[in-house]
Parts: sequence; C-alpha cells; structure tokens
Amino acid sequence: KKKKKKKKKKKKKKKKKETPFIMSYSQGTKLQDKISQEIIACVGKMVYKEGANGISVSAVLKELKITNRVFYNRFRNIDEVLRIISQKIVEEMRQSILQPYDEKHNYHQYLINVATNVLIKTYEVKNNFSDYMFINDILNKVNKEWWIEHIVVPLNYGVKNGFLKPINTEEISYAIWCFCRGFNVDAIKGQLELKDALRIFKVAFTAFIDGLTLNKDKRPLLKIKEK
Repeated sequence: KKKKKKKKKKKKKKKKKETPFIMSYSQGTKLQDKISQEIIACVGKMVYKEGANGISVSAVLKELKITNRVFYNRFRNIDEVLRIISQKIVEEMRQSILQPYDEKHNYHQYLINVATNVLIKTYEVKNNFSDYMFINDILNKVNKEWWIEHIVVPLNYGVKNGFLKPINTEEISYAIWCFCRGFNVDAIKGQLELKDALRIFKVAFTAFIDGLTLNKDKRPLLKIKEK
C-alpha cells in the first residue's frame, strides 16, 4: 500500500486589515479653504453651461484634477454644493425686498419695483438653474416662509395708511409669492427675453396691485434702472 503523503497544511498568512480612510467631514469637521471655493466656482460654471441635472462629482474631479478625498473632505455630495450656490442666489434676490421703503416716493410703485427687481435677479440665474431652484423652493418651507414674512410688512403698511383695502395680508403675501415665483420660472424656461418678461410682468402685477388699492398714492414715482 502506498503511503499517503500527508499534505502539509499551508498556513495562511493573515492579511492586515487596512484602516479605512475616514473623511474628515464624516467626523464632523468640514474643511473650508481655497479649494472649497474653487469647487463651488467650478460647479457654478458647469451649472450655467450644462444645467444642474448633469453635474456629477466625477466631472468636478476631472475638471479640477483633484481626488475623491479632496472633494469629500469638504462636501458630502454634489447636491450640497448646488444648495450652497442656490442659497447665494436666493440671498441676492432677498436684497430686493430688504431695501427700505422711502416714504417720500409712491407706495404702489415701490411694490411693483420690488417684484420687478426679483424678476431681474432671477434672469441673472439663467435658465439652466431655474428648475433646480424651483424644485428646492417647493421643498424648502423656510424660504417660502421667509418671503411671506417679508412681503407682509409692506402690505401691512399699505393697509394701515389707507393705500390698500382691509385684506388678509398673510394670504395675499402667499398669493404674491406663488405668482412671482411661477411667472419667473415659466418666463425663463420659455426663453422669453427679459425686456418682454418685464413688460408682461409689470402689466399683470400692476393689475394685481390695482385690485388691492383703496386710495391711490399721489407721491412721485421712483423708477428702477432696468438692465
């Protein structure tokens, strides 16, 4: 009988467990530096060229010649970068209504000017980013509430001083927010020229304000500079 050769058991070498790379962001630390701003600027340029829906982390990495580690040390994902850009634009738009009302000038014209300034600022965003912002506006209750809260202020002034009818200013503020947001997005997506959009908007919004008017303000008009 042939002796069976005992197979030597080969001892398997235990592989050293590699310590997974933990992004500093996941540890609660967010890097904010020059590279962060370069990423935001890069995504911003891509948005205006290709639209928000076509942006990916890999495209940003390729454009800036950076690694995953560099990106994810600063942002959780591409949506976070888009939200930052969107928020900056929203803040710029908000400046229109944050401008104090000069009581030396016509009150009704002031309301129209504020709404028109927001339209102009929306056009500066351009059509490639309007869909993203519109969707985020719908989902973002904080932004909606901010606008309604600030639209109420001049409306309350108008009611108190007899320029507007005794209306429910909160409900009218909501209606104004819906009208302006819807018109702005549709005009941009419909590729309406700014001058045409302004003309149509002014006619419609003026009619809206006229319907709320109790007594016309006889103070002089202050015209806005159109781009």
